[in-house]
Amino acid sequence: MKASTSILAASLALAAVAAHANGEEPTVRLPQPHYEPVTEDPAWLRFAAQFHGHLGPWAAAGTRLGAAAREAADAPGYFNLEVTCLGPFEAPPRSCLLDGVQVATGATWGKRNLHWQPADRIAVRLRNTRSGKTVVVRPTERLLALLGSFEPRAKSASGVPATKADNRNENTQGHTEDHQHSEVNGHDHTHAHDHGHDHTHAHDHGHDHTHAHDHGHDERHRHTSDDGTTADDQTALLESIARRIALLPDDEILSVEEVRP
Repeated sequence: MKASTSILAASLALAAVAAHANGEEPTVRLPQPHYEPVTEDPAWLRFAAQFHGHLGPWAAAGTRLGAAAREAADAPGYFNLEVTCLGPFEAPPRSCLLDGVQVATGATWGKRNLHWQPADRIAVRLRNTRSGKTVVVRPTERLLALLGSFEPRAKSASGVPATKADNRNENTQGHTEDHQHSEVNGHDHTHAHDHGHDHTHAHDHGHDHTHAHDHGHDERHRHTSDDGTTADDQTALLESIARRIALLPDDEILSVEEVRP
């Protein structure tokens, strides 16, 4: 069995080399993110932006929380951990945190070792499946304030832009720390949304909309909101907040707690 597997692997490798020599290598084009890196951006932030599609605060926060949890649990990543994200992640921009956690931990929906449990307060629980060590990472008030400093102008079901008060009410997390601990230390409940996809909304993320014109040229439209800001202004603000989250020390944006059996 071992010999036949080695022969098969060698045959596939030779076939790949022959295909490359004959110019038959398939062309795979990955999507390009809405993101222009700057010199100060760390490599992990660039990777997160490539994965997520743009540089956003919630994805940056998820990457920081996930990385802290993985390191605290002494888990190399990808296959030797179980991750549960707790929080109000029904829709973007808050659900973008899940993308950051995937980048930082290597846990994914496809491997079924990343889960989402609806909760009023945000936490990332990670268990090292080899050692059993389990940690919970929570955002600090400062991180929550940074995440709440941008209020996307989403549309209501009737098509009318939501007010700042509407958005503020949606972002409110009103339960006590005791309630949070009972959620985090309880059993995992894999939610049906695990099977769902992350739908990125242009209004949530401040993306530019590029429209093709009759002459075959793409022209970037600068949509102006009620307060006079354009899509470019909102994108610049989002990226500024994300970079602040990326560069702040751990103890300013998160707390880590080991969960005892």
